[in-house]
Amino acid sequence: MNDEVWLSPMTKIEPLTYRWPASAHLIAPASLAMNLAFRAVKKLDSFVENPAIHIAASRDPAMFGGQFLELTEEDISWAANHAKELRQKAEKSISFATQLRVLNEQLQRTAKGHTLDEFVRSLPEDLAGRVELVYDVNNHARVRLIEDLLYGSVLDSRWGQEFCLQAIPDAKRPFAMGNPVPDGEQRLFLKLPFDDRGIDRLASMRTTPRSQTEVAEALGLADTSDLFRSFFTDVPPARRDPDYQGTDIRIRYFGHACVLIQTSQVSVLLDPVVAFERDSDEATLTFEDLPDFIDYVVLTHGHSDHFLPELLIQIRHKVGRVIVPCNDQGNVADPSLKLVLRSLGFADVLSVAPFEAVKTPHVEIVSLPFVGEHAGLDVAAKQCVLVRAGGKKLLFLADADGIDSALFSRLTDFIGVPDAMFIGMECRGAPLSWLYGPLLTTNLSRRDDESRRLSGADSERAWRITEAIGCKRAFVYAMGQEKWMRRLMGLAYTPDAVQILESDKFVARCEASGVSARRLHGCCELML
Repeated sequence: MNDEVWLSPMTKIEPLTYRWPASAHLIAPASLAMNLAFRAVKKLDSFVENPAIHIAASRDPAMFGGQFLELTEEDISWAANHAKELRQKAEKSISFATQLRVLNEQLQRTAKGHTLDEFVRSLPEDLAGRVELVYDVNNHARVRLIEDLLYGSVLDSRWGQEFCLQAIPDAKRPFAMGNPVPDGEQRLFLKLPFDDRGIDRLASMRTTPRSQTEVAEALGLADTSDLFRSFFTDVPPARRDPDYQGTDIRIRYFGHACVLIQTSQVSVLLDPVVAFERDSDEATLTFEDLPDFIDYVVLTHGHSDHFLPELLIQIRHKVGRVIVPCNDQGNVADPSLKLVLRSLGFADVLSVAPFEAVKTPHVEIVSLPFVGEHAGLDVAAKQCVLVRAGGKKLLFLADADGIDSALFSRLTDFIGVPDAMFIGMECRGAPLSWLYGPLLTTNLSRRDDESRRLSGADSERAWRITEAIGCKRAFVYAMGQEKWMRRLMGLAYTPDAVQILESDKFVARCEASGVSARRLHGCCELML
């Protein structure tokens, strides 16, 4: 009997860390520990103590993306049990995070330039052999993590890794950051590590039919239940020319910051986050339209709308090399994306410094400085990217805020004038604590927190970049407007939102100055 089927587009394969949707910060062991100790447990306790507040907030569209859990009355018992289990299963991680905060507070209070030997001799067990204590050139003490040693230890996220399979529309998925996934009748949980190769077989079924029985065995399932069988379909996907053999360069925009560059010889995919279900409105390109082999995946930074483990794991089987920016080694707020990707099962990961280039006869990918968007936090693992392919130069500025336009004038001396540039204009981002709060080891005032935001360029800064670069074709992207991005961004723009108004002003100013400009939304195909 032939039981070959495809995975339904509605089926989601979501990696979870201790039941929380996986992100770079929930995979890297140190930042995972901080998030468990200072966000996850506290949120669960808050929900159990005051469920009505969370439930009311989750029903208010204006509160979407806030610090409340999107759980229901039926989840109260589960949340209480999960909080208890989390304290037990992640005891070492929580202890590590607590001790790291205490040590840092002691250093900031008492280490004023004298030798740090006494601190090293009194390191608690969970920190000893895993950190180095140093001063910077301003005599400010710092704890530097020996990050490689945290992987494979009791702090490794591997101990809390699993996958959740469920059929749910892209637009109906809850806010990902900070919302655990409780038990549910229509959810199938697979206790598998993120690098499990059975997931490759399952993900490949989005475009290639396979035996349902064989993939169940690969996933360690003894029986194919009705729920498991419901995740598949006998209807083949309607793929839209995933491979390209033309003579020009084809650019496919999959929404937000996800751009696929193709020539007949090479394919480069930037910041892959795509829709799974096709429609005639926004999602005219979906996962099914990605090529069968992607030579390079380039990631600009570690935020979940650019670095999404859920999507990365599902394209792992078809990727040649992944290119990521170098991090500030040992900084808890700046985990190594290379180590995170290796833990996700990627074998060929290249970490590059600014101005390093990957060059082949068919493509050149250059890492460039990325200034801004990280709320002034000392994060090095971020890059703008120049792609030379098919005789064209394309500049991707991600969420660079453009506050120092002189940087871009200097960059043109190095890269020349690109044929097109892509720039994010989410110019009113969330406060620093929204993402990085659990990683901060000292208190931050509300005033300071509000002043430091995860923002991209506004119209004036975007225009100054355009002038400095001299580019005659500009695209505004990475605005998070697509329905499949809402669960990652925690926002939905109204027509009078500052981000829309500012990007409209930028486009109008470009057009008035002879620069072709367009704000991208949904999906589209561009030929250059």
